[in-house]
Amino acid sequence: VAIARALVRDPKILLLDEATSALDTESESVVQAALDRACRGRTTIVIAHRLSTIQNADIIAAVEDGQVVEIGTHSELMASKGLYFELVTAQSFAVDEAFVTGEAKRLLSPRKRHISDREIEGGAPSLQRQQSLQRQISVTSGTTGSRPELKRQVSEKKQKEWDKDIPDVPLSRIVRMNAKEWWLIVLGVLGAAFQGSIFPLFAVFFGEILAVFALPADQVLGEIHVWAGMFVALGVVSFLSVFAKVFCFSVSGENLTSRLRSASFKAMLRQDIGWFDDERNSSGALITRLAGDAAQVQGATGSRLGTVIEMVIGMVLALIIAFVYSWILTLIILGVVPIMMIAGALQLKVFTGHATTSKKSLETAGKVAVDSIENIRTVASLGLEENFYNQYSVLVHKPYRRALLNSFVYGLTYGFSQSIIFFLYAVVFRFGAFQVTRDPDHIAHLDFQNLFRVFLALVFGALTVGQAGAFAPNFANAKVSANRIFFLLDRVPAIDSYSEDGSKLDKVSGEIDVTDTIFRYPSRPEVTVLKGLSVSVKPGQTLALVGPSGCGKSTLVSL
Repeated sequence: VAIARALVRDPKILLLDEATSALDTESESVVQAALDRACRGRTTIVIAHRLSTIQNADIIAAVEDGQVVEIGTHSELMASKGLYFELVTAQSFAVDEAFVTGEAKRLLSPRKRHISDREIEGGAPSLQRQQSLQRQISVTSGTTGSRPELKRQVSEKKQKEWDKDIPDVPLSRIVRMNAKEWWLIVLGVLGAAFQGSIFPLFAVFFGEILAVFALPADQVLGEIHVWAGMFVALGVVSFLSVFAKVFCFSVSGENLTSRLRSASFKAMLRQDIGWFDDERNSSGALITRLAGDAAQVQGATGSRLGTVIEMVIGMVLALIIAFVYSWILTLIILGVVPIMMIAGALQLKVFTGHATTSKKSLETAGKVAVDSIENIRTVASLGLEENFYNQYSVLVHKPYRRALLNSFVYGLTYGFSQSIIFFLYAVVFRFGAFQVTRDPDHIAHLDFQNLFRVFLALVFGALTVGQAGAFAPNFANAKVSANRIFFLLDRVPAIDSYSEDGSKLDKVSGEIDVTDTIFRYPSRPEVTVLKGLSVSVKPGQTLALVGPSGCGKSTLVSL
């Protein structure tokens, strides 16, 4: 399919990098014959390890250590008995009989012995690569199966180190990315402000309800309708404010996420090829950046502002109401309010924290189970059922033991969050009884309905702050994600694919000249791949690049 796509465009220059390497011998001969016909009249550059595919090339260049060591036709290079001759004789077991010349067949046996002796004594590159590959497979298999948690921790540690090199982005720039949704953010902030005032107002209305029930029986029904209507109005305001806050911040946040994802993907496509060779720009890291970082940035904009507004309005209004009705009782309750705020946050964190820890711990065990079940035929044929069972058991046992240990901590924290409010009740009502029983002229005197106004205003205000803080987006993570995205958006590559500058060729004849080319990959600047390579191809000719792996053939075609 790839070959067909290339040929259907009728190109002047055809680049073939191991075009038939994935085919069997019979299919290769058919496809190679078709390629030979397709190459007529086109400038063609071929990379081949199977040298039988290039014997008809007009020019064959043998590359070694980034340089062309010999150049000529097949017959010329075979006669010179240089690098190309060695490569041909080394493949003699696999090539067609007609491809090997009579002289090469006569010298084949001693040549093979010479190569074998050299490989055994000095270690041929191919054998060294094979042994290295086997070691890599062995190490990787062991790591993947038995130490996935360590790999994840190492990856996270690397990411934290990389993040230190990224410049910090000012919050104003993040907010400007969300500027188009300013009216949604304003409505969301207003909704958050009204939501923050709900519980302090509830305390006032509840005190009035208690005062109504203290009236004579014949006056209760007449007064209760007004305050019952107030509670209905409070419910309507609460519904509208929460709806406005959630809807507006969700829409503005999703618009920001979509905008950042599009801009990030466009910036990724703009980068030069060397940028993708960097470990921190691997495909997995870039996908994570699009999926996770873009979504987290919205935690630093409107939703963050709404959370702050809701907490501030709720606490300030609660303090005003409490000090107006009894400053003495307010000061006593304020001594316990910080504990109440902690209790409100713990009550929510206990459940979410436990679920998150269990999910992360069981992800690795789930991967082992999925891999073994999806490939059950391979597992059964190799008799590895017991091995995968043991791996799964070990991985599941670790979170199980951690859960047993953490259950004690969860019980303590949740029990504390549930019980602390009753200790506060005891303090408030005991001192409140002292105030209610004082003479009306006493400085500490307090009506019982005002006692409940102060108490409920501060208690519900503290709980509002604790719960809003627990649901607040993680601002630190949002800032880190924003730093990564804007660092990508600001990067201008040395080779800008979006730039319209530069000269444009009106006609391509197919003549290629490579002169004294020296090249190093950006990710490996200490390794010189091409060391003054020079080669020329005339229009309509076929140039075949041959040589051992790593000599620079694919690098030349890529350039």
